Amino acid sequence: MLTPKEAGGNISIYPYEIEHSALIEGGLDCGGTVLENMTMALGFKPVRLNTSKPLCDPTNHYLLTIQKTGNVVTVWKQATRLPPYTGRIGTTVAVFLTNVLNFYCGTTKGYYSRLVSVASVTSYADFWQASPLIPEMFVPKKLTEPLHMLLDFRDATLLGMDSTGTNILEWSQDFTHSMWSKSRGDITATNVLAPDGTATATQYTARGIGFTYLLQRQPVDDNVLMTGSSYMKKSSDWFMGCMRILSKDGVESCIDVDLYTGTITSQTKRVLASSINDVGNGWYRCSLTVDSRSGDATTMVLTGMNRTPPKGSSMQFWGAQLEQRSTVSAYTVTRAVPYRGWTFANASQTTDTPTNNYATINPLQTGLTGADITDGNTELHASPSAYKTSVKSTLSMRTGKWYAEFTTSGGMPLPCGLVRSKTQFDETSDWIRDSSFYGFDSMGKALYGGLSGDVPTLEIAPDPFFEHDGESGGWDLAGDARIADGLYQSSGSSWGYCRTPVEGETVFQTKVVVESTSGKPTFVKNWHPDGTYEQYPLYIGTNIHVFTDKKPGNIGLNSATDRFITVSEFSIMELDQNPGLPGEVKDGAVLGLAFDADAGTLAGYYNGVHAYTMAGIPHEEYQFIFGSTSTTQGCANAQFRVREDLWDFAPPHGYKALCTKNLPWPKSMWNNRIADVGIRTGDAASLAGTGDNVFTGGTASASSQYDNPLYDVSLAFDERTDTIGWESEAHPEFPVSIQYECPERQTVAYYTMLVRGEQYGDRTPKSWKVYGSNDPTSQSWDVIDTVDDSQMTRNGWYVFAVDTPGNYQYYKWEFHASMVEPTLVLLVQLIEGFTDTGTKVSSLAFKPDFVLVKDMDATQPWLVFDSVRGPCRHLELDTQAQEAFDFESLKSFNNHGYTLGNMPEVNREGARFLDLCLKADPASGFEIVEYVGTGKAGHAIAHHLGKKPTYMMVKNRDNRVPDWLIYHTDLGPTKYLKLTSAPCVTSAAGWNDTEPTATHFTVGEGTSVNEVGKRYIAYLFTDSEVFQTFSYTGIYSDNGPFTPLRGPILSIPFLKDATHTVNWTSQNIAADPFNPITTLLYPDTGAPAESPYQNTFTAGGMRVVGKNNRFNKSGGKFVGLAILKSSTKYSNAF
Repeated sequence: MLTPKEAGGNISIYPYEIEHSALIEGGLDCGGTVLENMTMALGFKPVRLNTSKPLCDPTNHYLLTIQKTGNVVTVWKQATRLPPYTGRIGTTVAVFLTNVLNFYCGTTKGYYSRLVSVASVTSYADFWQASPLIPEMFVPKKLTEPLHMLLDFRDATLLGMDSTGTNILEWSQDFTHSMWSKSRGDITATNVLAPDGTATATQYTARGIGFTYLLQRQPVDDNVLMTGSSYMKKSSDWFMGCMRILSKDGVESCIDVDLYTGTITSQTKRVLASSINDVGNGWYRCSLTVDSRSGDATTMVLTGMNRTPPKGSSMQFWGAQLEQRSTVSAYTVTRAVPYRGWTFANASQTTDTPTNNYATINPLQTGLTGADITDGNTELHASPSAYKTSVKSTLSMRTGKWYAEFTTSGGMPLPCGLVRSKTQFDETSDWIRDSSFYGFDSMGKALYGGLSGDVPTLEIAPDPFFEHDGESGGWDLAGDARIADGLYQSSGSSWGYCRTPVEGETVFQTKVVVESTSGKPTFVKNWHPDGTYEQYPLYIGTNIHVFTDKKPGNIGLNSATDRFITVSEFSIMELDQNPGLPGEVKDGAVLGLAFDADAGTLAGYYNGVHAYTMAGIPHEEYQFIFGSTSTTQGCANAQFRVREDLWDFAPPHGYKALCTKNLPWPKSMWNNRIADVGIRTGDAASLAGTGDNVFTGGTASASSQYDNPLYDVSLAFDERTDTIGWESEAHPEFPVSIQYECPERQTVAYYTMLVRGEQYGDRTPKSWKVYGSNDPTSQSWDVIDTVDDSQMTRNGWYVFAVDTPGNYQYYKWEFHASMVEPTLVLLVQLIEGFTDTGTKVSSLAFKPDFVLVKDMDATQPWLVFDSVRGPCRHLELDTQAQEAFDFESLKSFNNHGYTLGNMPEVNREGARFLDLCLKADPASGFEIVEYVGTGKAGHAIAHHLGKKPTYMMVKNRDNRVPDWLIYHTDLGPTKYLKLTSAPCVTSAAGWNDTEPTATHFTVGEGTSVNEVGKRYIAYLFTDSEVFQTFSYTGIYSDNGPFTPLRGPILSIPFLKDATHTVNWTSQNIAADPFNPITTLLYPDTGAPAESPYQNTFTAGGMRVVGKNNRFNKSGGKFVGLAILKSSTKYSNAF
C-alpha cells in the first residue's frame, strides 16, 4: 500500500463525500409512516452527552444503520452491532428515530447528515463501505438503489425536504380505505405481487357503466408544480389506464396510457410533463406534472380505468403519490398522515459532516459552573456571575496554521488562546496557573503568555508608545512602603502596588512578569472612580499586559497582605493611542486568533484588525481555549467560532479552519500494522496429543558423576523438575560429558537445559559442544551444535536450536567450562522440533514481536512473549518470576500472527483470552532491547527510537527477586514505578537520575535494572502516532478528568495512580467495542476481568466517569500509556 507521500497526497479516503449536515437541537417531526420492514441510515454527531450510553462521543460523527424487521430493531455503529434495542418504535419515522437516538445516545440534539430510509430490510453495507485505506474504518457509500427517503441538507432553505420526494396523499397504497372515493367499480385484494414484491397490490373491477376510477382530494400550495403518479398493471381483459389532477382553479389535466404497449396515448394541454416506466412483472409507473394554479378548489388526484370497460373487467393498482415538485421521485408510502417532509425547529445548515469533522467545544473537557453549551457546541451560555467557566476545542494543533474567532456579550473580560493539550482540565483545575497558556483577553485589554517558565516575546501594533518605567525586584508586602515614582503599597489592605494616574492620561498599559508567589494567585486590578474594576489573575511565570481605556482611580497589583511575591518586571505605560484596538472595545467585539504552530506565533485580531503578536511559543501540541477557571471571572454568552461559516472576518493568508480535512497527513494511514488487540476463545482441547515430540525411553550415561544416587545422570533425562539431576565429580578437570542413547534414530532440532543453583554456588554450564553419532564405538561423532559463554544463570530453563540437525541415535554434550565447578544439570530434553500444530492466530496485519496474553475468566498470570527472547520463553507481568520456558505456550511468531500450544495459561479450553500484539518498529515508537547488567550506576544502553523514550518497562530475566521497573516521562528520571500496587519510588537506583536521550537510556545500580552479569529485557515506547503517554490528576467527582489524545483509543494497557497504593489497570475496545468502557483487568495481579467502573473512550481522548479511587482519587497523579487506533484525521464514527 502506498503511503500518502508516495502517492503524492492524492489518495481519496472518502470515495463519496458528504458535504452538508443539519444542526438540529429542537427535535424531529415528520408524518412519514413507520413500515413493517424498513432500514434507516444517517451520520450523527451528538452535542449533548450521557456517558452511560453507547454513543456518547461528541468529537466525531457516528455512521448509524437502523434496521427494522417487524418489531425487531437492530442498530449498527459502522460495522459494529450495538446492544439490542428494547425501546418503543412509534408510528412515525420521526418518533422512531427519536426513540432510537435517545436509547443509544441519550439525546436527539446534534449534527445530522445524509438521513436515508429504504422500504426494505438491508444492512450497513448498503450505506457504508469499508475504507480502501484504513482497516475497520467505514466511509459513506454512493447510493444507487431506489430510496424511500433521503435528506442530504444541501438546500439551506429546505433542510427538511426529502430529495427523493414527498407524498401528500394518505393511505397511498391502501385503496380500500375510505380516503379513496371509488367510482363505478369495486376494490378487492389480489394475489398479484406489488412492484416491491409484497402482497399489497389491489384489484379494481369495473361495473360496466362508464369511466372507473379511484380519487383522493388534498390541499396544496398556490402556484406550485405538482407531480402525481401511480403504479398500474393490465389484466387479461383490460389495458387502458389514466391519471388525472385537478388544479386549484378547477381545471383538470389528464394523461391516458396503454399498458399493453407501455405508451402514453394522449394528454391535455396543461400537462407540463408525463412519463410511463416499465418497473417489471407487468407493472408500469405512470406520472404527470401540472401547475397547481390558485383558487378555491381542492386538488384532486385520480387514477383509474379509461373509457368504459366491460362489466367484470379489472386492473391492478398500487402506490399512488402526489408531490409538490417538478419531477416524479422514489415512491413514498403513507398511512394516516401525508408525508410532507421533515420539520426541524430552528435547524441550520452546516459543513460539519462525517467526511469533514470540525473542532467544536468538547463538552467532556470543560470547566462549567452554571453554564450551558449550545448551538452545536459552539456557544457558551452563562450569567455574568457564572465563574469558573471555560471550554476547550475537540481537535488539537501541532503543526500548520490555524484560525478561530471568539466573542462574548457580557461578563468580565476572559482569556482566550492556546493551552497545551496535555493540560489537566476540569471544573476544579486552574489551567491558567498549572499549564502553558498563551493568549489574549476577550475584550482586548489583557495579554497572557509564558506560564511554566516559557515567556514569549510580544509585539504590539502600532508602536512605539511612551513608557513610564517602574522598578523590578522582590518586595515584602507586610508593611507600608513607598517603592518609587508614584508606586506604593498600603498595609491593612489588599493592595501591593498602586499608581494614581496623571491628569489627562486616557489609555494605560500595565506589564507584569511574576517569577514567584506564595502559592496563591495575585491580580492586576484596575479600579475606576465609579467603584467598578477589572481584574486579571497572575501566577508564577505570568507575562501579562493589561490595557484600559477608562480613566482609573488606581492601577496595580492586588495581593493579600501576608503574601510575598517576586516581580521581575512591573511597568505602567501612558499610551498616546489605543494600541491597535479599533476604537473602544465593547461587548460583542470579535477576537481572531491566528496560530502558526510551526513558527510558534499567535496573532490577535480585534474586529479584523491586527493588534498583537506573540512569538517564541514552544513547539508542542495545543488546543484553542476560552474562558477561565478563576473564581473571580465570569462569562456570559461566548461564541467559539472554529468553522468558516461562523467567522465574521477573513483569516490571514494561509490560515485555515481546524477540521479533519485540513489536518496533516499522518505518516501511516492506520495503526493496525503496528498494534492490535483481540479477544479469542481458548481451544486447547482440540490440541490434545499434538504437542512437540520430546524423545524419551533412552539410556543415559556420563563420563563422570558424583557418587550419590541423587545426582545420577539418568535423572537429567527423567522429564521431572523435582529431582536434582546430574553433577560431575571430575572437577576441576574438563571436558566432562553426558550421553543419551535413543531407542532408535531421531532428528533433534532443539534441546532444553534446566540448571539449578545449590548452596555451593552457581554451577551452570558455560561452554559446550553437542555431538551426534550412529556408531559411538568407532568414535565417529559429528559436531551439531556449539555454545560459547551461554550466559545461563542458575534456576533458569533455556532452549537451544541445533545448528546442523541430523538423524542420530546417540547424542552427547561435552562441557568445556562452567561458572563454578562442578557442573550441574537438572534436566535435558531432546526435542524433535517446534511442530506446526497448535492454535493459529492469523488475523493480524503484521508479524508480531511482542504478545501479551491474559486469561480474562480466571486467576492466571499475564504472560509476556517477544521475538528477541524467542518463542516458548515467557515472563510474568504480575509477578517477579524469572524467565520460564514451555513448548506448549507461544510456539512461533508468524507472518500474520502466532501459534499457541495447549498451555492452560494461554489456551485454556473455553476461556476468553486478551491478546495485545505489537510490532517492534522504532520509527513507530516501539522497540525491544536486551542487555546485560554491569552492576555499575550510569550504565547507558543504546536504542534506535530516534527520540527520547517516554515509557519504559524493564525486567531481570535471570533473577526471581527483582520487580518490573517502569519509567514514565511525566514522573521523570528520579522516580520509578514497579508493576505492583505500590506508589512511585524516588531513587537513583532505577534510572540513575538521568533523562533518557534520543540514543540511550541510563540505569542505576538496582538489581531490577542492572545486576552484574544478568540478562535484561527492556520494552521502550516513545510518543508517536501509535503510542502516547499521558497523565492527569484525580478530582473524585462524577465528571472526572478528560485526557486529550491524538486519536481514538485502541487500548490503555497500563494506567496507575503513581502517588497512592492502588492496582494498575488495563482497558481496551476489543472487550468493550462501544461505551461505556467497563471491562477492567489488573496488570499487577492475575485476577480475572471485572466491571466495577466505567470510563468513556472518544475519538480524541478518555473521560474518567464517577467518584472512585481506582481512576479518580482526589489529588492522585495518574500516569499511563495509550495505544491509538488511528490518527484523529480518520477517527470519524469511532
